[in-house]
Amino acid sequence: MQVKRQLKSAQEHGLENKDAIHTDSKRINTAKECWEHLSKLFTSSNWSEDHANKKVGQYIALWRDQKDMDRPRSVIEHARCEGIHAARSFLVTAASGVGVLLMRPWDCWCMACLAIEGRGVGNMSGKQGHSQLHVEGCTSACRGLVNMFDERTVSPLNQGASEAERKAAERHGRELVKKVRVGAYIGIQNRAGDEDDVFWVAKVVESGSGNSKHPHIFEEVSERTDVQGKQIRLGSSVVGVNRGECAFTVQYLERDSSDPNRMTFMPAGGPVSLVNCSELRAINLKMRQAKVVGPVPARKPKAAKKGPKPVTTDRLVLDGESENAVLKCCY
Repeated sequence: MQVKRQLKSAQEHGLENKDAIHTDSKRINTAKECWEHLSKLFTSSNWSEDHANKKVGQYIALWRDQKDMDRPRSVIEHARCEGIHAARSFLVTAASGVGVLLMRPWDCWCMACLAIEGRGVGNMSGKQGHSQLHVEGCTSACRGLVNMFDERTVSPLNQGASEAERKAAERHGRELVKKVRVGAYIGIQNRAGDEDDVFWVAKVVESGSGNSKHPHIFEEVSERTDVQGKQIRLGSSVVGVNRGECAFTVQYLERDSSDPNRMTFMPAGGPVSLVNCSELRAINLKMRQAKVVGPVPARKPKAAKKGPKPVTTDRLVLDGESENAVLKCCY
């Protein structure tokens, strides 16, 4: 109500008194100008002094647009979540494949609630399934509000793929395999059903088969095969390939279990594996080095006063646009 009151006052008196509007343009016509006005108002010395001894002494206005988001909105559309009209606080813990949504009647901005990221992360505790998850240390409980999240599973509307979608995805993979280069990161659809992730991330490596034009292609099948296809083996890796398909070599990247968003990966390693090109969904994925807050070197005493600074790790973080590029080709 305080924010609404301030905006209404600025709009009413802006033409008579330009000092009532704190934007550079002296207008509030866009969402960003609304944020600019509130940000300058609530950080001004006059407002801080007037509210120093009041119950609410600080407002923080935040602005983010699409280019600031690491993970753009997924193209997957989900069904309606039961009871969502009675909730005010939401947290999405899984969006692809199966949507997992946490929600509760009231919102809270205490430090305990800001630290939660999902089940078993931060102060969130609870069991697998449609359960209530408790936020330990939530200050809203002292004011009689509910500090429990209800977990809901929401199914994608486009979960069932048609035969045409499957064939289009496989044809797309056969086209991409000839365009990718050794060393690139790629997305491979998980059709085994042995884990929750919709796709895997892998690094393309040389196959050693002597193919100078496409060194990652291990074997290509051009002749007609039987119903089960031709079985191609490389070490302990075996893959079935039909006519018009090929087997190429990769090293899979293992997901870092400490990241609840499943976007952080360990460096490529382990044995070389064969992949059927029809499972390929996207190439040239963007991966950046993960950074964590680390200690400042002792030989730089001036920098130590500024506190810890981010240091680069060997982990790799998948770009949000690259994730969407893989998901939109999965069925």
